[in-house]
Amino acid sequence: MKNKDLMLIACSALASATLAVALFSGGPTIAADDNQPRKIQPKFTAHNVEMTVEPRDARVFQAGDIPEFTIRAVNTSKESVEFPVELTLAKTSPRDTFSRLPLMPTEIWKGPLSIALGPNETKTFNIAAQTSLATQTFYSVRLREPMPAPIAANAVQNAVVAAPISLFTQTTLLDFSIFTNVPVAQAKLTAAK
Repeated sequence: MKNKDLMLIACSALASATLAVALFSGGPTIAADDNQPRKIQPKFTAHNVEMTVEPRDARVFQAGDIPEFTIRAVNTSKESVEFPVELTLAKTSPRDTFSRLPLMPTEIWKGPLSIALGPNETKTFNIAAQTSLATQTFYSVRLREPMPAPIAANAVQNAVVAAPISLFTQTTLLDFSIFTNVPVAQAKLTAAK
């Protein structure tokens, strides 16, 4: 090889390494001045009402628990509002290591709730799922507006629509996920056998 080829290879390698370090090195992860991690609480906004969902009493769910949630709704408008929402719980088993396809979540519980708020009013709603959590399972909690009723095909063909509408839009907030592990007491009993 000639010196010119070796120099080209060395420069290319140095440029690639510099680019990789610049792109993939972690920058500062804490943006706060007080160096304290901040909890990001997603908000679901519908009808000028901001809603958040969190586990009741800040619980950490374990296998066998019946999950309970707190929904906090804040009306930001100067008018009274009333509309339905639903909280859903979906589960996904851990992925099979030999499968290339991701597992689809299965909805196991749906809790309807009617939100009624006066002008600039804040309310807290507690809702408990009617199912217990299984071991070694991923759960996702969603707060959303209910799906519209299906429209018959002939009704869509004969309908006169003044403005274009989408039959498949739905406002959804994936608020948080849960992974259940074996409860500590059960793990100790299993290990002792």
